Amino acid sequence: MEPAAGFPTNPSGGSELHHTTYSYDDNALVQLTGGKKVSVHGHPSDHVWVNFNGSVTLDAPDAGYPQNTVDEHFAHLQVSGMYDHWYDGAALDAGARISWKQTSDRFAATWERMINGYHDDQTNYFQVELFFNGMIRITILQGHEDFTTVGVSPGTGWPDDFIDTEFALKPTCDKVLPDLFVTAPASLREGGFVRLGSGRVSVLQPVAANLVVSLLSSDTTELKVPISVTIPAGATSAVFTVTAVDDGILDGTHTASITASAPLYNPGHASVQVLDNETTTLHLQLPAQVTENGPAAQGRVYTSVPVGDDVLVFLGSSPPDALLVGSIFPLAIIPAGQTSAVFKVQAPDNRRIDGTRTATVTASV
Repeated sequence: MEPAAGFPTNPSGGSELHHTTYSYDDNALVQLTGGKKVSVHGHPSDHVWVNFNGSVTLDAPDAGYPQNTVDEHFAHLQVSGMYDHWYDGAALDAGARISWKQTSDRFAATWERMINGYHDDQTNYFQVELFFNGMIRITILQGHEDFTTVGVSPGTGWPDDFIDTEFALKPTCDKVLPDLFVTAPASLREGGFVRLGSGRVSVLQPVAANLVVSLLSSDTTELKVPISVTIPAGATSAVFTVTAVDDGILDGTHTASITASAPLYNPGHASVQVLDNETTTLHLQLPAQVTENGPAAQGRVYTSVPVGDDVLVFLGSSPPDALLVGSIFPLAIIPAGQTSAVFKVQAPDNRRIDGTRTATVTASV
């Protein structure tokens, strides 16, 4: 879910649901042109019904006077924008407009200035888009009703695992959708033993049907994962193999993230440190002495061979209060193709008379 400043499909110029001085038609049957089809829950159709009460159906028009909008929603192959028993008289007084149009890639139905008439006179604006590639989008610009139904139905009745959600309490869709969870080894070494099934993607509740989860590595030059993995129906997880890429480059430790994503789920993430199997020795060059509260001196960390990528070097000092190494953080970066990096070395004033002290500086990757 994301904020919407306007309707994604401009309703201007679309066909309108017929109405008289007293009432609107219950629905309109729309035949798609150009051989185009839309699909809901895998059921394609070259025609749809645009219903006054705030839905688009593929199998039949909705009940003109739904007694229970949730029952009626699940009774049809239906996309509900804000499905409710809207009142003709109030809609006519507000100048409500129900329209639709077909574009090159979608069919869009739009409801503007809809009023229920039972609670207050606040107007509601919403739109349903059915893309010819199967995607569905619902946009609510203004929604003020208490018991309206929003969602997509396969038309097979109430699902056994149905749980309703109060959208008024959910400011963003990541609070509504279930989460995907990813686990993976904390670290892997290039060229190391590849353990099959070392990664896992999981959900909290068993899935009703096979769930295909897409996997993505943030850096495929360091870490590889399969394109996707499937959580079988009735299960809560599936395993996959995580492989560290042996790039043959002296580039130190790199961190790559794995992202798992699936429709109607919040994505999951995990990080893996890829340890380099090309080795060299780090050397340090430091000033022989520095003075407390004196100017910063310069240290140098270097290798015997050029590095193949930017290498982050972690610096440390002991005792820790004796020296400050690095600029803001105790780090130095040896650029790709280079053999060294410089960093600041400074002795803070500890406000104690303790004579000359010796400190040790370490560098690691």
